[in-house]
Amino acid sequence: MNKKAEWNMNKTINALERMNLHKSEAIVYMLLVQKMGGTVEEISKEVRFKKQNTYTILNKLIQKGFVDVEKSNPVIYHVVPPTETFRKEQIKILDELYTANNELNFLYEANINKLKHPINLIQGFRPIIKKEINLIKSAKKTLNMKIGFLFFNEAQILINVFENLKNTGVKINIIANQACTIDNEKIEVLNKFKNCDVNVKEDDLPNTKVILVDGSEMMQIFPRFPFHENIYSDNVHCTYNYSKNIAKTYNDRFNHQLKLIV
Repeated sequence: MNKKAEWNMNKTINALERMNLHKSEAIVYMLLVQKMGGTVEEISKEVRFKKQNTYTILNKLIQKGFVDVEKSNPVIYHVVPPTETFRKEQIKILDELYTANNELNFLYEANINKLKHPINLIQGFRPIIKKEINLIKSAKKTLNMKIGFLFFNEAQILINVFENLKNTGVKINIIANQACTIDNEKIEVLNKFKNCDVNVKEDDLPNTKVILVDGSEMMQIFPRFPFHENIYSDNVHCTYNYSKNIAKTYNDRFNHQLKLIV
């Protein structure tokens, strides 16, 4: 590990400790972000803690809202998305949390396809847009979207679909970045929807997109290099999640985040 990577990891651990995590809890949490989940036995082997100690740490992380548990045999522990866990303390320690938040959130999103759930990986912006629009059109009650970036001319396509959905009574909520740069062109993301009669709120999002339909279907779209200011449309990937439980969890967290935005 080079000095810069070691410094970033230490800074992330410091931020987690400020959020009332002990160092051992922070280590387990960071492992879960990278591995996307695991059993007590798998986690204890990775972090080299005794199994009973790892079990105690995981229970503390659940109590503190950093980890969810999947009731299976054996029990599987999943990390709560970093964006949610960091929000409570972000105002007080913004500088330190910003780097950690982005790093952990990217690890979570980039490794989503490693989850042991039915997931389909899609590559190429044209197939992604096609799948995205078809999924959005299928909404019957709610459509929730986190829009960290837009493809060129995508906003107008979305607005047209939104108009049709509103006529059928679908409730649409959007959390969006103010702007993004794709293929060297700046797009004012938030302004694209200002005249669209949907609930739109601004937040500081990573360069990813999450689409949640009726709380039961989910798509995540992310560039290969999410921390680069400029996104290239031919380096974008997408995962479609068939797991209703995972989609519901994301949808509940979206609604919680939406309420926190002033």
